[in-house]
Amino acid sequence: HTLEEDDDRLRVSVMLKRVSDGKLLVIGDNLGVEDISDEEIDLEMGSSPVSEMTDRVLTVIAHEPLMGCGLDRNCGDHRFDLRHKVVLSGLSWSEGGELLAFDRIRIGMFGHHGDLRISTIMAAWEHLGQWS
Repeated sequence: HTLEEDDDRLRVSVMLKRVSDGKLLVIGDNLGVEDISDEEIDLEMGSSPVSEMTDRVLTVIAHEPLMGCGLDRNCGDHRFDLRHKVVLSGLSWSEGGELLAFDRIRIGMFGHHGDLRISTIMAAWEHLGQWS
């Protein structure tokens, strides 16, 4: 596909819009392509849904053994550091290899210790996200 040859030309900004009040949450701004196939385009890691201060608080709390996060047991990596991950799928390509459309967008949240459950992602968006 054309994107394989020059995938730095595709840059994407992704935001969620909360229907109840019309506020926006930035998922990622100016994201480039990380990986591409016939079926999917994986974008670079996006932004955090929480403020830097909230991320620091979560990191401190996560080191408490009673919280069960276990960050202290993982190779000395002590960051909580949540980031969004965006994948475009159901791609339509032209005969010339140009991206025409996609029919699904998958937004997940990833920390240095793995993917988060959907309930955790939804709670982070609702209670910790920086909506504006």
